[in-house]
Amino acid sequence: LVKNGIQTDRYKFNDRIRKEYRSKLGLEDKIVIGHIGRFTKQKNHKFMVDIFEQIHKKNPNTVLLLIGVGELFDEIKCYVKNKNLDESIIFFGATTEVPQLLQAMDCFLFPSLYEGLPVAGVEVQAAGLPIVMSDTITREVDIAELATYVSLEESADKWADIVLEECKRKIDRKSKASIVKKAGFDIKETTDMLTTLYITESEK
Repeated sequence: LVKNGIQTDRYKFNDRIRKEYRSKLGLEDKIVIGHIGRFTKQKNHKFMVDIFEQIHKKNPNTVLLLIGVGELFDEIKCYVKNKNLDESIIFFGATTEVPQLLQAMDCFLFPSLYEGLPVAGVEVQAAGLPIVMSDTITREVDIAELATYVSLEESADKWADIVLEECKRKIDRKSKASIVKKAGFDIKETTDMLTTLYITESEK
């Protein structure tokens, strides 16, 4: 079994980077709910916005940070505008700064309709973020005791309560990258494993 490794050191929590990016985004005093993913039906962005609508009603000091692009990007922007949430939802678009932006978040929202083993879920946990995800996603992705699974049959209101509770969790974020690494999701270890495998097979 070859795991889909990431550069765990790039995602390790760094308080300096967190403060820098929250300042850049003007989010110093906000609770930041985040998501990374293409704007496709699979990622369930409309339900995500519905959840955030309830979160924002319960706590107006919240912001939803959406990273990514895709065919439903404009449709979701219109959906947000119609709900009068455009002042509280940031459409960040495509970026190479995912590791840094994860530092700025307080919780990751992941209500996908379906997934395999999502790499984003691994990256999020390496950054030490609690992640609230649909129970359609494999339990194998819970590698750092940061995942909370919720049924898509539950209401947006119920999801909102769970997300806000997760935002309050006291987590040693710096320790989680090493846990992800020990679980076999580090790209260097994956590369070394494959190299050894190829050399061994070629010598037969």
